[in-house]
Amino acid sequence: GTNFEEAAQIEMQVDGTPGNNVMPGRIVFKTATTDGVVERMRISSQGYVTNPARPCFDVARDAGHVSATNAIVFNVVNVNNGSHYDASNGRFTAPVTGTYLLYYGGIKNNTNSVVRMKLLKNGTGNYMNTDRELRLDDGDAYGDNGSMTVIVSLTATDYVQVYVTQGTVYGVDPSYTHFGGYLLS
Repeated sequence: GTNFEEAAQIEMQVDGTPGNNVMPGRIVFKTATTDGVVERMRISSQGYVTNPARPCFDVARDAGHVSATNAIVFNVVNVNNGSHYDASNGRFTAPVTGTYLLYYGGIKNNTNSVVRMKLLKNGTGNYMNTDRELRLDDGDAYGDNGSMTVIVSLTATDYVQVYVTQGTVYGVDPSYTHFGGYLLS
């Protein structure tokens, strides 16, 4: 037999009754967890869809410059919904298999030389999107900056990091060097 006490539960609440202040025309999806019933998605009466459990993060760096062949460890954590970004090693680990939108960017550290940045998946040396590399190279020593946005497929437990592959990236003001993303589907 099936033990229904351990089975997952889904609860949906709908009430479009005018004047009902408890559920005024919205739909709320909840699941049962060991911590009780938790809201997972809401559709407001205006049609806005929110997902409070969606994995997302936005981080920056102000702990010093980062030179070639090193991962950037972003120490300023602005958003880390689900705690899937690790500020000790600069890794975002996919909690579920899916499609993710990721972005990263930076500025050169006072050099006329080329600076390059790429995403590295699972620390293997195989860069994601091999032909997609952020290259900062206008010949000036200051102000050359940019950012890259990619959509990638990740399997649960895959992790990604931003690596400096050439030159040195400025890293003492969180306004410049950043990394972030979220689960699309």
